[in-house]
Amino acid sequence: MSVVMVLIAILMPSLRSAQDMARRVVCASNLRQIALGIAIYADEQGGVLPPSMFLRPSGTFGSRGIQTDEMITLRLENPLGGLYGQAWDGLGFLYSGEYLPAPKLYYCPSHHGDHRYTQYAGVWGGEGKLVGNFHYRGVGPNGTSFLAAIEPSTSAILADGLRRQSDFNHNFGINVALVDLSVRWLADRNGDLKRLLPTAPLLGPGSEGNAAVQLAWRWIDDAVKDPD
Repeated sequence: MSVVMVLIAILMPSLRSAQDMARRVVCASNLRQIALGIAIYADEQGGVLPPSMFLRPSGTFGSRGIQTDEMITLRLENPLGGLYGQAWDGLGFLYSGEYLPAPKLYYCPSHHGDHRYTQYAGVWGGEGKLVGNFHYRGVGPNGTSFLAAIEPSTSAILADGLRRQSDFNHNFGINVALVDLSVRWLADRNGDLKRLLPTAPLLGPGSEGNAAVQLAWRWIDDAVKDPD
């Protein structure tokens, strides 16, 4: 019996590592499919990326002010509260437009925070707020919402959740999808990226969460340029 226990103790880290790698591969596949969905959406919508009310300055139509930290939101609580008189937002337009009608694609199997697929499985077919596990950028680093005008073509457009540390899907790294439809794993062995994110929910809309996400995208852009 003691020999069996010793063998289990030796094998458990390897098994956990293999499971983590398998979940990371599924996450990357989901991101790649969403990136392809964005490209198809843009091709059919005059080259424009799916819009988000969280990118609109205060005072503009369908605006809550710029809150890029909220861009893991797929659907708002209010059925008529978003852009174009509907609640879908950002990546949620890929679902509502039937570009990517599979709800599980919007979730990472490694996610351990508040927004797992099981929390929302019964909500997808009805009304109510939906939050995913992937962070949508909505524009390129140069500020354009036209897919073909984003420079460079290796810019990140999607990533694992960045709203706060509990939305970070993986330990020691992050999957990102680029404009050229490739997906990369960016190591964060020292936790530098994760530490940029808030540790707790912010009290109401404000600039703190937005600033943190902007810093995170900048970290990602630099890491994509120099992955070593």
